[in-house]
Amino acid sequence: MNSSTNLKQRRVMLITTDEKIIEQICTSNNLSSSSKTVILESEENNNDLSDSSDDMESMNQEGTSTTKLLVCVICGSSALGRNFGVISCESCKLFFRRNALKNPATLSCRYKNTCTVTLETRRRCSACRLNKCLKYGMKRERLIKAEKKSIERRQCREERTNISPINEQNSQLQLLASPDSYLPQTSSRIQRAVLNSDDLQRIEMVQTAFEKRIELARDNLLWNPTVHSTNLLEFLNSRSVPAMRLVAFFKQIREFTELSSEDKFILTKYNLMPLIVPSFALSFKKDTKQVIETNTDVPWDESAFQQAIGTNYLLQIKPIFAPLVEIVQYDQKIMQLFLIVLFLSKGLSTGEDTTEPILRDYMAVYRAHNFYTELLWNYMEVTHGIKVAYRIFSKLIFQYLRWLNLRRTIALDVQQSLPRTEQSNIFPVMQSLFHI
Repeated sequence: MNSSTNLKQRRVMLITTDEKIIEQICTSNNLSSSSKTVILESEENNNDLSDSSDDMESMNQEGTSTTKLLVCVICGSSALGRNFGVISCESCKLFFRRNALKNPATLSCRYKNTCTVTLETRRRCSACRLNKCLKYGMKRERLIKAEKKSIERRQCREERTNISPINEQNSQLQLLASPDSYLPQTSSRIQRAVLNSDDLQRIEMVQTAFEKRIELARDNLLWNPTVHSTNLLEFLNSRSVPAMRLVAFFKQIREFTELSSEDKFILTKYNLMPLIVPSFALSFKKDTKQVIETNTDVPWDESAFQQAIGTNYLLQIKPIFAPLVEIVQYDQKIMQLFLIVLFLSKGLSTGEDTTEPILRDYMAVYRAHNFYTELLWNYMEVTHGIKVAYRIFSKLIFQYLRWLNLRRTIALDVQQSLPRTEQSNIFPVMQSLFHI
């Protein structure tokens, strides 16, 4: 505001991209001699302009006096910055956000779209106000982009709340202390779990991949599965059969095949062997009390395990293995998905005496792990209900970690029991998997 003795003048800045208005200003004969018109040509490529927050920040850097000169081109009230591409007030910004994406048929004018939109009349006719917003340059595309970003941020927050990444050093102790801590926090979800057609197709694909693992691994077996093992060395080498079959299973999982060769090697080397016993739950025959993956295999029963690892360890394995068998008998798809979740869990199965290398693309593994964790959870919740899902998920995590700790003890004892002269006779691939 500039003041004089008897006359006050008001300086108004009008910013517009409408060429008709600019032409009217330039050709108008009603402008006083003291008025000054300045036309600034803008660059053609203004797609990088953001919403009001960025524009307000740049304008506020010039001082508070600058913001007083801004006028909303929609209603004429004072404005603080650009919203959706146009200098506008907060009221018109919120109005455009609420109405720009609505069906035009829901907004109609009783006066055939002839209403004048001002500060006093802007609330009387939504149709004319929206038409003026669009006419003066407000862009629906920016609103759609802003809404999309808002949805993505909300989804990211929900993912961080529901499925948090596992701390590689402390996760196992935390899960053993409270297995429920690993469960997705569904109480914070806005909507219940759902399974779309792609999810159902993926679950069926996983089931088919697990069934095909026997056939796909047939030509890569190092040990004849029809031959009994008679000593500890042969027992260790015979474990290459279920190991190679699990590899054939995971090679059919798209997210795993898309990883780099280095990351696939790390996950296989450090996560594969602990999965053999949980996978045996899928091949356990309850009537004969035997583990047999295919009819031509030599079955594994309690006597075979007892001969290989001893009675003491067998008695410790049984209470861990039994709950896993119960889950498989209830729904085998749960265990098949759970194997993928475990296989993609970076650092979960690292032994205290080993140093697991850093993944080349940790986020790719993390995203794949999250995808199958959520797929498993949604499947259990939709199929069996949230209470049953919690109990199953908790039991899976708890029993697996019990087995993980026991397996380390068994592995250390086996290595000490096996003479070093015989360790060189272990299959090279098994030496790598056993960390020998």
